[in-house]
Amino acid sequence: WEVLTYASHGTQCTVVDKVNYDGTLDPLVYERLGQVFGDVRQKHEYFNHKPIQEVGLYFSSRSRDWFGREDAPKYFAAFSGAHKALVQSHITLGMIMDENVSVERLREFPVVYLPNAAILSEREIGLFDEYVSGGGNLLATGLGGLYDWYGNLQKESSLAGLFGVRLVKPILGYHDNYVRFPGGLSHEDGRILLENIPPDWPALTWGPAAVFEATQAKAYGELLIAFRSLLGSPIIPGTAPESPSAPLSPGEAVGPAIFVGQRGKGKTIYVPCSPDASFMSNFRIPENRNLIRNLIRFLNPEPKVKVHAPLNVEIVVNHDEVGRRLF
Repeated sequence: WEVLTYASHGTQCTVVDKVNYDGTLDPLVYERLGQVFGDVRQKHEYFNHKPIQEVGLYFSSRSRDWFGREDAPKYFAAFSGAHKALVQSHITLGMIMDENVSVERLREFPVVYLPNAAILSEREIGLFDEYVSGGGNLLATGLGGLYDWYGNLQKESSLAGLFGVRLVKPILGYHDNYVRFPGGLSHEDGRILLENIPPDWPALTWGPAAVFEATQAKAYGELLIAFRSLLGSPIIPGTAPESPSAPLSPGEAVGPAIFVGQRGKGKTIYVPCSPDASFMSNFRIPENRNLIRNLIRFLNPEPKVKVHAPLNVEIVVNHDEVGRRLF
């Protein structure tokens, strides 16, 4: 499985061995390695073709280093959760690295996904703008663009203009946030957003969030914060008695859950909470994955290839251009 997975992704397997104490090698190990490598060689026609990748998952090393520098999951939870949700949804993906990003690289993907990319430069914003205006589709979640180059909270998101939104306030300190979508949405209002998500039900999205309002984008659903006691703690006066490490019941709605915008020939979606980070938490629910899948399908309803398979089946799609075949 491991070697075939490497090969299907267009990479190779390197074996690093260690000799026995008497200087010999284990012959059985090499016999079985030979069987594995021989099996892969027999299937060579299926490998090393052009990958079909629908979503470009954007890795922000600056967010890793300066936003999550003392608390790695602050960034990695969203990025890893996005990857996990896409793989389980059989949505093919490739990685886009901020160190060498270009418009040409962005345009290789019908959808570019920024999971909680808290720190973004003016150059990156300009590239995203050019990508979307030319027909690309951009999805961002969490605290996207809310921090400056050195990890300090800003008064406005650097993505606000691109997504047609305005920051009201960040939600920091507690991660038990919820999203709720009303039933009966018409097709043109984005009915696809509700697929496999119960209507009128608050779904937990455990992770960072912020309250935004629309300036040009169209808003859908509600973002809810959890109920908090106003009585204060008998142990520490002036603080709430509830622990921030476990989710409480959904409370009041504080803003929209999704913002959908149009810019030039392309579309944008901003989700001011973290279904991706939630999907890596102890409180993950299938609706986190379903929402991410629905957002991708909203942006790109007709991909080149749709794969229907059980969730535990990992897929890779390659195009044999010479043989005119899809694998």
